[in-house]
Amino acid sequence: MSTPKKVVVLAYPNLCLFEFSCAMEVFAQRRPEFEVQHYSTVVCATDDSHQVGLPIENLVLSTTKGLSDIHDADLVIIPGWQGPDILPSDALRNSLLSAYNNGARIASICSGVFLLAYTGLLANKVATTHWQYIAKAREKFPNTHFDENVLYTDNGQILTSAGSAAGLDMCLHLVKQDYGQHVANAYARRLVIPPYREGGQAQFIQQPIPKSDNNTKLSVLLDTLENNLSSQYSVEDMADMVNMSERNFLRQFKAQFATSPAKWLINLRIKRACELLETSELPTKSIAQMCGLGTEESLRHHFRRQLKVSPLHYRRQFSEL
Repeated sequence: MSTPKKVVVLAYPNLCLFEFSCAMEVFAQRRPEFEVQHYSTVVCATDDSHQVGLPIENLVLSTTKGLSDIHDADLVIIPGWQGPDILPSDALRNSLLSAYNNGARIASICSGVFLLAYTGLLANKVATTHWQYIAKAREKFPNTHFDENVLYTDNGQILTSAGSAAGLDMCLHLVKQDYGQHVANAYARRLVIPPYREGGQAQFIQQPIPKSDNNTKLSVLLDTLENNLSSQYSVEDMADMVNMSERNFLRQFKAQFATSPAKWLINLRIKRACELLETSELPTKSIAQMCGLGTEESLRHHFRRQLKVSPLHYRRQFSEL
């Protein structure tokens, strides 16, 4: 191998320390198990002060490097950002664009996607961020497609990752790109994490089940369904239970809950299945029946579709037992 790849990790006011540490752990740690140095990593302040206030009282990060050190980077890591509504300075934006135009890869972790989007480099690309930021990101940058399910996205020179620890997944992906799977595996062993995680962040999102605040026929119906999930219900059955025509029932349900009865019921069944996988040792066959999903095959199908993992993988991840 020739010279190590130059990595720049940005440091900004109220730095997101976990995201910053993820980048430093992967790219700045010495690797005595290798005879060569893979990366040369510097921390660059986003303004001329070179003093970065941290979100801990009386703690400041100092660095001798600034924006002028970004232009010749091979890789720039944006470890979070100050906030969705905080625009970068012209100098910071231009430095990132210059690095990009010189061939650097630019990768954001979690809320760092907002800084990246403000440069314009995410236009007409697929990106991600922490699922709690997805709605805000879609509102502010409608010309970018934000995928709330994946752990990271790779557009070649531009990469983005979901919340916090997903940054490690993206960083290991970058190591694999640079030096191969065997090197990425060694990095993962040092971090005591898998080199590749199955599924995406969908498995960590609490699926919202719309509820009615009004004492209506529909709210009574939903309570009945929730307490009897092992039974099967057609749209006709549900309409009959509230003495409505199917057409009127579907119209009122969609107006009140912004979804269809079938999707609402599937979400509720999956939510109950998740609870049972987390808190019991019941076999998946029994869980499928108790939740009204019928068979193990049906349970696996809906888990793969909504959570991007299998029920058994979900249990291994989240079991409280």
